[in-house]
Amino acid sequence: MIMSKSERILAIVVVALAPLAVYALTLLQPTFDDWTYLTYPNEDPHRLKYFMPYGDYWRPIDALVGYVVATDLRLFPALNHILVAIGHLAGACMVWLLGRRMTLSAPSRIVATLFFLLSPAMLGTVLGIDSINQVFSSTLGLIALWAYLGHSAARLWLWAVMGVIATFAKENGMMWLPIAPLLGYAFRMTDRKMLLRHLAVAAGIISAYLLIRHSLPHYNIQENNVYAVGGIMPRVANVAKFLILTFASVDFISIFHPADRTMPFLLLTIALSAPFLVMLAMRGAQSMRSREPLMLALTVLMAASPHLLTVFSTMHAYAALGLVALLVGRVIDHDAARRRTLAITFALYMLSALMVDARHYMKAYRSGITGRQMADAVIRQAPKPARKAWCVCIDNGEQKYSSFCVIPYDAFGWGNAVYWRTRHRWPNTLGSEIVTAADARHGLDSIVRAKWHEGYDQVWVVNGRDVKVITP
Repeated sequence: MIMSKSERILAIVVVALAPLAVYALTLLQPTFDDWTYLTYPNEDPHRLKYFMPYGDYWRPIDALVGYVVATDLRLFPALNHILVAIGHLAGACMVWLLGRRMTLSAPSRIVATLFFLLSPAMLGTVLGIDSINQVFSSTLGLIALWAYLGHSAARLWLWAVMGVIATFAKENGMMWLPIAPLLGYAFRMTDRKMLLRHLAVAAGIISAYLLIRHSLPHYNIQENNVYAVGGIMPRVANVAKFLILTFASVDFISIFHPADRTMPFLLLTIALSAPFLVMLAMRGAQSMRSREPLMLALTVLMAASPHLLTVFSTMHAYAALGLVALLVGRVIDHDAARRRTLAITFALYMLSALMVDARHYMKAYRSGITGRQMADAVIRQAPKPARKAWCVCIDNGEQKYSSFCVIPYDAFGWGNAVYWRTRHRWPNTLGSEIVTAADARHGLDSIVRAKWHEGYDQVWVVNGRDVKVITP
C-alpha cells in the first residue's frame, strides 16, 4: 500500500505513542453508570436475559464483555479501556482507508485521521468505560462502508454483515446500512438503480432486526429511560449541541461546569481553534455545491439522528465522528492556494484539541480516584465486613459534567465502589438513596434508625467527598 512520507511519519508516531495512550486510559477508574451497566463484571448466573433485549437496549456484545471481566475481577476496568482504545485506533485506520477509497489527497487524509483521533468529540467515548458499544458500532459501521465502496466480490455480504454486527454493538449502528449506498452513489461507485435496490436491502435488514427484537423475550422492561424526550425545541437544542461538541475544540469544562471554570484557558482554546473552523466553514459553504460533500453532510446527520431524537450528551458526538472527519478532509481537499494557511490553522486546532483532551482526562482521572478513595475510607472505618449496607447520599446541589466532573456520590457509585474494591466479597446486600441537605439535617437520624430496624448492619453517609460509617 503506497503511503506518502507524511503518512508514514504519522503512522510511526501513532504506533509509538499508542501503548502510552492505552496505559493512560487504564488508569481511569469507574464512576457513575459504569457501576451498573452491562460492561461491569456480571456474576448473575441467569446469563441469557442479558443477551436478550434488556430494558431499552439489545446489546449482546456489552453483555459478553460483562461476563468476560467477571471471570477475573482484575480485568475491570483495564480490559474495557483496552477494547475502547483498540476500537478507536481501528476507527482511525478506517477513516484513513476510506479517505484513500474516496480519492482524498494525502494531506486531506492526514487531517481527517488526526481529526478523528484527537478532536474533543471523541472524549466522551474514548475516556469512558461503558462506551465499548459506541466505539464498535462506529468502527464496524466504517468497515461496512469501506467494504461497500470496494471492488471485492464479497463486498455486499461484508457490508450487510458488518452493518448487522454494528447494530448489535449499539442500535444506531443500523444507520450504516443505508449510509453506505448513499455514499456509494455520491462518489459515483453505484448508479441510481443499484442505489434504490441496496436501500431496499438495507430497509429489509433493519425491518428484520426490529421484528426479531420485538419477538424475543424482554427483561427489565420497567426501566426508566432518561434519554427519552419530546417536543421540537429539545431536538433543535440537540442539533446545536451536536454541531458544537463535534466541531469545536474549546474547554467544555469551563462552559458546562461552572465550578471548574477557567476563563483564560477557555479563551485560549477558542483563539487557537477558531481560525481553522472559520476556514472550514467558508470552504464548506462553497463545497456544498458538489454532490460528494453534500451527501457526506447528509449522512453525518443520519449517523447522529438516533441521538438527536433523544437526549444528546457528550459521548454521542462519536456516532458520526468518522463521517465528520471524512467531511472535513473532503471540504479542504485540493485547495492548493490555501494549503499553507490550512496547515498552520489545523496545527493550531490540534494544539487546542490536545489541551482540551488533557484537561478532560485529568478531570476524569480525579473523579475516578475520588470514588476509589471514598470506598477505601469505608473499608477502613468498617469494624467488620458488612452483610447489609445502606448508603445515604446527601445532595448538596453539586453539578456534574458528563463522566469528567462527577458528583462524589456518583463517583462512589452510591456504595458500589466498596463492593468492587472488596472484590465482590461484601456487602452481600447494598441499597442506597439520595436525600437533600435539608432533609439530612432534620431526618438523617431517623433514616439510620429505620435501616437498622430493617436489618442493615451498616449505614454509609456520604457528604461531599466524606463518608461516615455508622453501625448499631
